[in-house]
Amino acid sequence: MKSLATVLLAVVAICVLVLPQTTFGVGPAQAGRTLERVVFPSEPMQLTALNYDGSSAQSQTSVVTGPSGVQTATTSLAADNDWLGRLSFSFKNRSGKRIVSTGGSLLIMDASLPKPLLVSMTSAATLAPGEETTLSVFDSSLQFVERQFSSSSITHGPLKVQFVLGPVVFADDTSWDNGSSFTRDPADQRGWIRRETAQKKSRMKSMFAKYSPDQMEPGMKFISVSYKPATPKAPMMLDTCIVVGGYQ
Repeated sequence: MKSLATVLLAVVAICVLVLPQTTFGVGPAQAGRTLERVVFPSEPMQLTALNYDGSSAQSQTSVVTGPSGVQTATTSLAADNDWLGRLSFSFKNRSGKRIVSTGGSLLIMDASLPKPLLVSMTSAATLAPGEETTLSVFDSSLQFVERQFSSSSITHGPLKVQFVLGPVVFADDTSWDNGSSFTRDPADQRGWIRRETAQKKSRMKSMFAKYSPDQMEPGMKFISVSYKPATPKAPMMLDTCIVVGGYQ
């Protein structure tokens, strides 16, 4: 008759064999990680700090100005596989208005991925003019990215990501997103009307309405911009890259 210790060892061995294996490990820092930040001239917030692992990464940034003054700021980093979890953006309110919600998004691109990935960052901090808040990637989003890379047998972690600020919501019931200002839609309090054209515009809806639920993380649905987002918008997978401000 087998001893209890032998049985327990067998059970442990079986568990080790059947548990899913993750591909990300911290590992040594490697060059070749690239962060692109699309910067619109009308942005209501100013980047005051771009940090990786607690240290400033702004010195490694080059800026190119494109059409209509839209800039692409490219930062090259020597970082390990889970670098997104230690990346943060600090922004100062320069709008002259009170901000009640700050959002940002990261588009993750890799030639080995079947589809680009999109994850969001949100801060519900209320900011008077001149005050600051910090955006970073949520743990749930990092886990989603790791699962997608693991399912594609990618072991190196994200190599290139693109950051875009927005939506930014103000206390006067207006917002800013993707280079444009919006007012609340009186016919639909969940939506916004772009000021410049007085046409109903929701960037998230217009960009992602064509994507079916099976392209998104289970349980995901569109959540309109609001004062107090209860939970961050879940990450999603996209069929094609997003073109933002003339940059892809």
